[in-house]
Amino acid sequence: MRKFVLLSYLLVAFAASLLGQDYWPEPNARLRTLVDTTSIQLGEAFLLTITLEVDDVNRSPIQFYKAGWNVVRMHKEIEELGLIFNHNISDIYGVRNSNAAGDSTTRYDLLKLQIEPLRTGELTIPSLEIEMEQFKRDTLSDIPQKERDSKIVSFKTEPVKIDIKPHTGLQNNEGVVLFGTHALEEHLAPGKYLVGDTIDYTLRFSGSGMGINISLPPIATEKFEVLVKKIDYADSLNADLKMVYIKEYALSIIPLKKGKINMTKYFKWDYKEKGVSDIKQLRVGTKIKVRKRKGFEPKKKALDAVLITDLSESMDIEDYAPNSRKGMANELAMAYQALFAQGRVIAFAGSVVDVTDQMTPNLLDSFKITERGTAIGNAVWLGTESLSAHAQKRIIIIIGDGDNTAGNISPVLASQFAKDKDVAIYSIGLGHNGKVPYGKDFYGRPSYVENTFSDKTLKALASITGGRYFYMDDFESPMALMKEIKRTINVK
Repeated sequence: MRKFVLLSYLLVAFAASLLGQDYWPEPNARLRTLVDTTSIQLGEAFLLTITLEVDDVNRSPIQFYKAGWNVVRMHKEIEELGLIFNHNISDIYGVRNSNAAGDSTTRYDLLKLQIEPLRTGELTIPSLEIEMEQFKRDTLSDIPQKERDSKIVSFKTEPVKIDIKPHTGLQNNEGVVLFGTHALEEHLAPGKYLVGDTIDYTLRFSGSGMGINISLPPIATEKFEVLVKKIDYADSLNADLKMVYIKEYALSIIPLKKGKINMTKYFKWDYKEKGVSDIKQLRVGTKIKVRKRKGFEPKKKALDAVLITDLSESMDIEDYAPNSRKGMANELAMAYQALFAQGRVIAFAGSVVDVTDQMTPNLLDSFKITERGTAIGNAVWLGTESLSAHAQKRIIIIIGDGDNTAGNISPVLASQFAKDKDVAIYSIGLGHNGKVPYGKDFYGRPSYVENTFSDKTLKALASITGGRYFYMDDFESPMALMKEIKRTINVK
């Protein structure tokens, strides 16, 4: 009798397992990372595609779960691999395909990126994950979707490695190879120059591909000093969906000795067009004749600083009564300029703008940047470039209220770029979690929105570069916070 009962239990368990397989069939789907090459030279880009392949035969009833959120999360994990060219996060639709066995499949391309690494060596694309919603087969008829039995299943990619090799004989002064089509225009303010004069000089780059990685060469000479007054950068897709850019430097050239300065010797960039074997060169043609000035003694700058502040839409939140976050950023900027001898100020949202020449006591409270988003990486990169290479100490002070959501360079890459240039970043967090006032209702009363404040990115910028993170609420006033920063960096 006992044997019969035990056998019955086993049969029931076996039947239940078969039934369970029918209820929750194998999804028969694969998430894959596809690259168009596994070995490139520094300066070239590779195409990365994240794709979900679903077998059509005995296909499990699955559908995307929070697809946009999952794709954006994957994008953020990929950001730190290098400079991103064209990128595509769009509507997800399936395309008929076939797998290695020749069986019919449906392929969904979730994300496509062109990435240019910045360093040689082995680059690892990490394992990425996406969640899908799987339904029981017997709940797919006429039952409303919200009442169907379902569970969340995950798919992961395998890590992929790419070998980034040095590019022999084709590097510009910064060690970054330029590929694509580039043009250079220059303009030198006319006049006769003496040692110690400040000479206006403009360089304007334009072309295809990524221009943000074109940097000024490190100039080690006793003949002149270069100061960056302003950098304008913009890129976009043209009619053929190719990346095009414009990058302009407004410079000050300060001669330190009499004689002739041949700028061609210092300002030159090698590059190569796709499909063409010849190496080309961007080269300036300016020569400056400098006359002697009696009694001139060059002074080495002890500190060069730039303040970078977020002016994206979330900075309009009014949780620093009676100020908005922009208003608080404005007060911080005023304290900064008072303590750091009218230092430069850069504002950013989806793009980056130098507002130093426009600064007034209330400018940042009302200043608008049309491009939406928060391009922290781009702002830090351009801010780093604007600092004088001749200063003994160089710092960035950045004000923000969240994470990077725009631009084509990640904060981690930008902060690594700053670290390589011996630039320390001191970051300031503004904002609060929970319900915060934002605008007015019909009757003029404050409206409230639910806000999530994250200072993870701001803390990372400071940590990577050897700076320090500050939270505004820990100080009684903007001036007190700025005085603490000045005390921390130990400058008079």
